[in-house]
Amino acid sequence: MLDLQRLQPVAALLCLLAPLHAACGDDTGGGQGGASSSSSTTGQGGASTSSGVGGAGGATGQGGGGAGGPYASCAEAGATDCFSNYDCPDASTRCENVGTATEQVPCCVPGARGTGELGAPCTNEHDCKSSLCVELDGGVSLCSDTCASANECITELPECYPVAFSGSDLDFCLP
Repeated sequence: MLDLQRLQPVAALLCLLAPLHAACGDDTGGGQGGASSSSSTTGQGGASTSSGVGGAGGATGQGGGGAGGPYASCAEAGATDCFSNYDCPDASTRCENVGTATEQVPCCVPGARGTGELGAPCTNEHDCKSSLCVELDGGVSLCSDTCASANECITELPECYPVAFSGSDLDFCLP
């Protein structure tokens, strides 16, 4: 799962300086629901997002990946950067953390993608179609997915936000 909690102080400062919703979006849940994504920072709800190497090994502390790591960069692993599976070039690659649990390096590496749809229970990024497993308060984790508006999201992940500092142009359902 992507651990954006380490970026929370920076994101909070930037959001204070740049009051545009799109610029601050949510650093993986931040906002009101409090997600942080394998991939996110925590808002008031305290959630954490996991996106293998997309989310980047995140909340569950997955690391080292199937690419033989841990690596310090995707270039070192012979792979490309990603935030979710949607950043990877084809269905034979997935976004996975090839770094460590504390120094996450999300990269597109060969491997089967998860099949969990929005709201499906997950234990790590490999369970989700998007590669984003969001840990909610109470220890429950659910797959997130892309959205164009909050109307497409579920009750547990009601907000549709970009994930700050992810490098992704996509919005995701977050707490």
